[in-house]
Amino acid sequence: MSQKCPAVSVVVPLYNKEAYIRRALTSIMAQTFKDFELIVVDDGSTDNGPAAVAEYGDPRIRLIRQANSGPGAARNRGIEEARSDLVAFLDADDEWMPEFLATHVGALVENPDCDVSVCWYLYDSDRRHFRDVVRTPAQTYGPWRLSPAATDDELRHTLDMFLCGSVCCRRRTVRALGGFYSADRCSFGEDTFLWLALVMNCRVFRIDQALAHYHHECSGLAAGGFVSKPLEPCLTDSHTILDRCPAEYRGLCERWLAQYALGIAHMRVSAGLHDDAVFLIRAFPCMKRWPWEYVKLRLKILFPSLVRPLRVAKAQFHGGAGRSKTNTEALPHA
Repeated sequence: MSQKCPAVSVVVPLYNKEAYIRRALTSIMAQTFKDFELIVVDDGSTDNGPAAVAEYGDPRIRLIRQANSGPGAARNRGIEEARSDLVAFLDADDEWMPEFLATHVGALVENPDCDVSVCWYLYDSDRRHFRDVVRTPAQTYGPWRLSPAATDDELRHTLDMFLCGSVCCRRRTVRALGGFYSADRCSFGEDTFLWLALVMNCRVFRIDQALAHYHHECSGLAAGGFVSKPLEPCLTDSHTILDRCPAEYRGLCERWLAQYALGIAHMRVSAGLHDDAVFLIRAFPCMKRWPWEYVKLRLKILFPSLVRPLRVAKAQFHGGAGRSKTNTEALPHA
């Protein structure tokens, strides 16, 4: 007799996370929804993380080993190994609330026209709600579809919710959209490709509550680690993202990418990485749609001594009357 397929497959990529993997797995095993399989893809770890996984001895857990290929490739391997059509992801240093699977699986089972569900999450060790961190307004709870006429902020407000530990997807949809970015063992920003493709192509079930905990302090991006990473593939290979967009969404996607590139370029200049900023200016000419931020960027490239005074002026400005945050203001450029 063939083995019954689980209702959902959980995929955890593992690479040298011995210090955290037990926390992640314990949060999965503590789910109120029990009909799942757990696929841990060891991406060439050199520590004892895989041994920690084996300690659980639960028949629902499968440990798969592969040579180091990057987190995108590890998640894609898990997707291929999954036996359910619903797939959820959790990074080895993050954790879920007990109701995560019950809420997400219920949402997708009851709404077959939705291909992905997404929730909010808590952030860092102080457990701040990420919606408050990025100052995003509350989102409607339930099925939602991006309009081709949506504003840049409407797109950003939904993308703010997307994290590897905050989504559950239909496996066939993820495979059709190409999965996670995995070229050149990419280890940073490999998920953005998939999130943009899902939002541009699919009906989304939005869950306006925090059901996951993103431990940013364990990710290697804290304390300036963001600018030490290479440029994200959504910025270096944007044509692939745009090719995944339906024609009616291409303009919206181009604007979002340009605005995001503008914010990243400011960060790179502030870190002394002028070549990256120049590359982004050439790759995203649409960033001129935000003339004040664009002019500041060009001035900072031409006159590096202006970087600190501009940062001080901005801090003083934000200390006064409040104003709404634009997409580029979500990034800590000067």
